[in-house]
Amino acid sequence: MFLTMKCRLMPSRAKRDRLVSLIDDQRVLYNAALEERIGCFRKTGRSVTCFDQCKALTECRRDIPEMRDVPAQLQRGTLKRLDEAFKGFFRRVRNGERPGFPRFKGRGWFDTLEFAEFSGVTFDGKHLRSKAFGSIRVHVHRPLQGRIRAAKIMRDGRNWHVCLQVEVEAAPEERRAVSRGSRRRPDQTCHPEHRREHPDAPGGEGTAAQATAHGAMQEGVRRQAQRA
Repeated sequence: MFLTMKCRLMPSRAKRDRLVSLIDDQRVLYNAALEERIGCFRKTGRSVTCFDQCKALTECRRDIPEMRDVPAQLQRGTLKRLDEAFKGFFRRVRNGERPGFPRFKGRGWFDTLEFAEFSGVTFDGKHLRSKAFGSIRVHVHRPLQGRIRAAKIMRDGRNWHVCLQVEVEAAPEERRAVSRGSRRRPDQTCHPEHRREHPDAPGGEGTAAQATAHGAMQEGVRRQAQRA
């Protein structure tokens, strides 16, 4: 069973400026990944998956020093956010709803840092720590119980909050209710090492979409950074 606990962050002015800088960096990555998906579909007729982009991210981190200063889990969380936007788009198309294609994010339209897996960041009950922003005090209004599985830092006007996704043991009656229906699984990561493909699935390491992704991600990041 998963619960979300929202707490207020108390960053100093320097830490607040650092968070703003991180958000802008992730906005650039989001736009570059979106540009890559659109370009790959126009050139090859195939879509780039989150798995492909995570593999391309590894090469970007190797070739672009600035990207290595940010935890990889934070960057994968940004790619997962884009992937969820595309899943929502295709779901609305199937249901005959107004689809709403994913858009490029301008300044002021990207306010979230997502750690899809609770890695690259730690929380000791009072402070949230990461090599990306150092240590930030957290105002905890109630005891935290369970294991933290994911974290999301959000900017709300002048305020900052962190949402911690916590896995807790369900009460006996809740476990019985879940056992009668389908058990909902937590969000799956798009990390390449955790992806399982059906042995008969088409494509693989040599697909045109993956080949296009490896170089397009780097070019897209540089172009988006220049526009920013």
